[in-house]
Amino acid sequence: MKKTVKKALLIFVIALPILAIYFIHNRTGQIRLIVRGDDMGFSHAVNLGCVKAYQEGILTAVEVMVPCDYFLEAVEMLKENPGLDMRISGCCQ
Repeated sequence: MKKTVKKALLIFVIALPILAIYFIHNRTGQIRLIVRGDDMGFSHAVNLGCVKAYQEGILTAVEVMVPCDYFLEAVEMLKENPGLDMRISGCCQ
């Protein structure tokens, strides 16, 4: 696995519990923080993480990378989660 992917997953894994704790304590229903996922379409793990974070109420938006290997999988996942706001990006290495 590339170093950049490992770093991105590590940041996501660290941020997820912190954000979950915040949302558990914010029971007023007011939006206080907008969290955007990045690089959906880059890998299977990123796609799963973004969708899971959305379904658990953490993510509200995601950026999708079109020319990447897992773009078509990301499209199918987004069809199954129509409430997830998305933006298209054209860069992938």
